[in-house]
Amino acid sequence: MPPSLSVTGYLIAVGATLLALLVTSLIWPILEGGPFIIFFSAVLVSAWYGGLGPGLLTIALTILLMAYFFAVPAHSLLVHDPAVIARLGVFGLAAGLVTLFSNSRRQALVDLQRIQQERLELLERERQARLEAEAANRAKDVFLATVSHELRNPLSAMLGWVQVLRRRSADRATTERALEIIERNAKLQDKLIEDLLDVSRIVSGKLRLDACPSDLLPVVEAAVDVVQPSAQAKSIRLLRMLDPAAGPVLADATRIQQVVWNLLSNAIKFTPQGGRVEVRLVRTDGHVELSVSDTGQGIAAEALPRLFEPFWQVDAGTSKRHGGLGLGLAITRKLVEMHGGEIRAASDGVGQGTTFTLTLPLIDTARQGSHRVVGAAAAERPMLLKDLSVLVVDAEPGICTLVRSILEEHGAQVTTAASASEALAALRSTAPHILIADLALPDTDGCTLIRKLRDSYQSAIPAVALTALARAEDSERILAAGFQVHISKPVQPVRLAAAVVNLTRRVAGKTDGVEPLSS
Repeated sequence: MPPSLSVTGYLIAVGATLLALLVTSLIWPILEGGPFIIFFSAVLVSAWYGGLGPGLLTIALTILLMAYFFAVPAHSLLVHDPAVIARLGVFGLAAGLVTLFSNSRRQALVDLQRIQQERLELLERERQARLEAEAANRAKDVFLATVSHELRNPLSAMLGWVQVLRRRSADRATTERALEIIERNAKLQDKLIEDLLDVSRIVSGKLRLDACPSDLLPVVEAAVDVVQPSAQAKSIRLLRMLDPAAGPVLADATRIQQVVWNLLSNAIKFTPQGGRVEVRLVRTDGHVELSVSDTGQGIAAEALPRLFEPFWQVDAGTSKRHGGLGLGLAITRKLVEMHGGEIRAASDGVGQGTTFTLTLPLIDTARQGSHRVVGAAAAERPMLLKDLSVLVVDAEPGICTLVRSILEEHGAQVTTAASASEALAALRSTAPHILIADLALPDTDGCTLIRKLRDSYQSAIPAVALTALARAEDSERILAAGFQVHISKPVQPVRLAAAVVNLTRRVAGKTDGVEPLSS
């Protein structure tokens, strides 16, 4: 029982007793059965509204008050009359039984109300689960219909033109046009299938990067050259503002070109005839920043948070004006995050255009020549994390060993903990530069751990969440709890080290180049 209800019950007991004393005093001359009936009512009220404790308190008070005011001798607690003593004893016994009965009945009603409330909550949860299942089922049907539609469209065009070419002898111009349409639709279908495969690789954790120090300028220019014909076909001005000295990043050039191509293709797709698309590459505080801006249809404020969700489209439905599965931006965000970077979208509203901005951490150009990385092979790994102390918290010993091996190979000093309590004990004796924690811990979850740290003397420690949860809503919940970075398992050395270096420098405000880990 809450303390407030307990106090209220005892106040009711005292109030009922005093009221019974006042009423009995007023009508004492006309009472024939003595004061017992009035005080007995006080016991009933106290037991019903206050429970067992207040009921027993009322019994004790009423016996004392009756003995003091209404027994002989008056104003004395020493009662000598055996009959009065017997009556007081019978009163106490009867009142005690009534109190026990009232308390049991009251508790039964409370339990019944609790059961009814739990039943209502269970029904509500069941209703919500049913609605979510129905929504998921509808989403599945919409997804299958969309995939079928998007795959059939280019296939229908190709089959149609193939039949045209077979049935009649076409002139050279018609043949060239047919081949162009077939080629374009074949490439479109290949892109759709590749997007589906990328999503499958992301979900299964099989998407891998072949990272090496790369200059982004030729990568961005190559992507711009690919989309230039599409822009010219719509009379869209494609402007380049590319800084040749932007600096190198540790990246899979093919995947970064895919990211840039996705952003540029989206910008051209949603920009009307005669519009403008601008791509800008600059060096900022320890990062390379790439932005793609357009004068297209823009995005409503309420749609921005869902922009990077898989299969979500602004103009989804049978009436949508633009093709696609809604996977490009979801894949783009995942690829950027795997490089230790960030991507965000901004728009002033519908009709105001959109700007996508991604940042990637720079690497130290002085070290680039002596530590050239090609794929997963490297002759020598630079000490990127020298003198950096890291606390790794994970209940799985294998994960702790893996993360320790990755970070120590690059100069970090790693301490491990298997639970939140071990982590808190370690933090009381040491002050690591960064925390890497799993969410599924044996004694509490990682979000609770980071909240405790944010409320304590360790409030400023940079923190990375390393977890198997990879949904967008999981990432939002993790970042809202106090983590700065969310990395999904399986552990990828490139992304882990890039995130550690990037986060440490961002929090510490460093501007010198630090080369992230290479896989």
